[in-house]
Amino acid sequence: MPLITLLDYLQIVGNKGGTGCLKVSGGDGRIGEIFLEDGEIVFASVPDMTSGLHTVAVMSVWEPVTVEWQEDARPPVRPFRAAVPEVLMRMAVLVDEGAGGMKQLKQELCSVGHAGAARGSRRCHWCLELVNTARQGLRFALDKPEVRVGRGRGNDITILHPSISRSHCMFVVTGDRLRVLDLGSSNGTIVDGKPVTEEVLTSGAEVRLGKCRFRLAYEECDIDRPTTPVLVLGSEGKATAKTPVPEGLGEAG
Repeated sequence: MPLITLLDYLQIVGNKGGTGCLKVSGGDGRIGEIFLEDGEIVFASVPDMTSGLHTVAVMSVWEPVTVEWQEDARPPVRPFRAAVPEVLMRMAVLVDEGAGGMKQLKQELCSVGHAGAARGSRRCHWCLELVNTARQGLRFALDKPEVRVGRGRGNDITILHPSISRSHCMFVVTGDRLRVLDLGSSNGTIVDGKPVTEEVLTSGAEVRLGKCRFRLAYEECDIDRPTTPVLVLGSEGKATAKTPVPEGLGEAG
């Protein structure tokens, strides 16, 4: 069986949308933790040393290393939310360019996942919350003047579900006002049960894109817009469980 490295394990858990903690142990007794929520890194640290996204790179060079996954473990704080592919890409670029040093690594990663924002900072903005499928409860922040949603690459929010068109709709934010424009989608944009081509939205409205249903809210909450495509699995009926991380690591493709 091929050896699974820490970065391999991180990619697998990220791709599966896992929520929990990767407990990392080095052969010389060093330990570290990487917490993920819905497949994104929200906290990483090497206790008694430092915390931050750069510690993922620190742990990745430990040899030998063992990794244990603790399902549903929660972090002490959430200073950032970073997509696994982006973190690994930034690390790979630095290696490829021959750049070294912990200081440069920390500078490169500080812009990933809103790391520069003040801890606990919250503000009012429009949010979409998925209320069906196995990814029920996942929230998307509409934190730009125009937010495009669809199944294809290049959207601000990419949702991989067969009922959603490649370019499905666009949300237009003007202060505390919000409109949605259908972009010629196959299955339509439905607001409170009514098909629309353009509609002014209110907090509490239900927006349905294909078979995926969302609740709209304008409220004070943390920015939580995933930066990588979201795979929506399972029945379109009301679900209560999040997609689990499979036991068999070899199943990941």
